Amino acid sequence: YNSGFDNSNMSLAGCGPTAMAMATNTANMRNSVTPMDMAKIAQATGNRDETGTNSNFINDSAAMMGMPSEQVIRPTSGDIDYQLSQGKPVVLLGNTTGSSNTPYTDAGHYVVAVGKDSNGRVLVNDPRGKSYSKSFDLDNLTSGTLSSWGIGYGGYGPPAPRKHVFKQKGVFKHRGAKRFKETHPENEHEKWMNIVKAVKAAIAA
Repeated sequence: YNSGFDNSNMSLAGCGPTAMAMATNTANMRNSVTPMDMAKIAQATGNRDETGTNSNFINDSAAMMGMPSEQVIRPTSGDIDYQLSQGKPVVLLGNTTGSSNTPYTDAGHYVVAVGKDSNGRVLVNDPRGKSYSKSFDLDNLTSGTLSSWGIGYGGYGPPAPRKHVFKQKGVFKHRGAKRFKETHPENEHEKWMNIVKAVKAAIAA
């Protein structure tokens, strides 16, 4: 997972692709997408950079997988609670100053919230492994969260396709691959779709 910015690898810098693979498999109720598949998407779309995996990757990879995503920047506890109530896996990006009350790291870290336990604590799957995957108090979790993304349709499958893209009060909604045709200039659309085809071919190989 080295793109020339550092000598890192998936073990050190692969939390973004791993979290998105976990969310994709949860949303689609299958286990066919691997972290390396997502790493290829991050590299092909330019979202593997000097920051590690930048935050554009989540919306971009969701769209390439044909899934809607809903991003909230600086979410409140109510925002995360609402996204979980829709039955969606929620990708979270955050950082911490060393507190053990969040799953984040000083450098920034992606995790996936998948629901709540009987005490109302948020169940978090951490790309670092089972020993890091546990439940967290919602308010503590929110305090370190920079962005949250609800992935997929939730419930029992996709509704009728929606064709709108909008931004309102820090909430960004992207509806599958349609997003790229609507939000990219027309002269960029063909270039983007060629990237999509190349990545899908690489994943299938």
